[in-house]
Amino acid sequence: MLHIHYVKTPAGRAEMDARTGSLTSRERQIMLLCSGQRPLTVLMEVFGHSVVRELHELAARGLVQAHRQPPEAVPPPAPAPAAEATSTAAAQRLLQAREFAGLVAGSVGGAAAQALVARQSTITQPADILSYCVEVIELLFRTGDVERVTRVGYKLAELMPRHAVPLFIERILDGSDPELAAALYEHLLSERDLPQPDDAADI
Repeated sequence: MLHIHYVKTPAGRAEMDARTGSLTSRERQIMLLCSGQRPLTVLMEVFGHSVVRELHELAARGLVQAHRQPPEAVPPPAPAPAAEATSTAAAQRLLQAREFAGLVAGSVGGAAAQALVARQSTITQPADILSYCVEVIELLFRTGDVERVTRVGYKLAELMPRHAVPLFIERILDGSDPELAAALYEHLLSERDLPQPDDAADI
């Protein structure tokens, strides 16, 4: 069975670089992942079934092109570590992400930031911690420092357990900075390590 992979055409790459405004935010997110590295099935997992129609429209505009290639052999999964140890480690990493998010919120200043910092110690459930981290990203985004938002987003994704990162990204995708979500998706799905941001100086 052949898998369909999408790649950007020269016109598509030029449009991504030019940023003329002819692409919607979602179209840019989709095109970021059209690098030929993952099949259509993966894009559907990320963006939903409507991405098939959107890719056809982008192809009709000459911005992406479909290629068919055999699927790669999937290696057998590695043996899973003990569930209890994994759960404890994951919980610790989420708490580290929460602490870092609280530090970032505290550095922003203002009533909204103070309210987030005050709530930090009461948030213990994994889903609540992820939502809290996204609230901090949104707070930071409203300051206008998009570069700092990106650094903090990468740092939070680095701190979290790997399985929590897609959930974190899903929440960002619905927020004010979907391009950050697309960038995080790109690194996660390409199975590369997330970029290592500078530490305390960059919060």
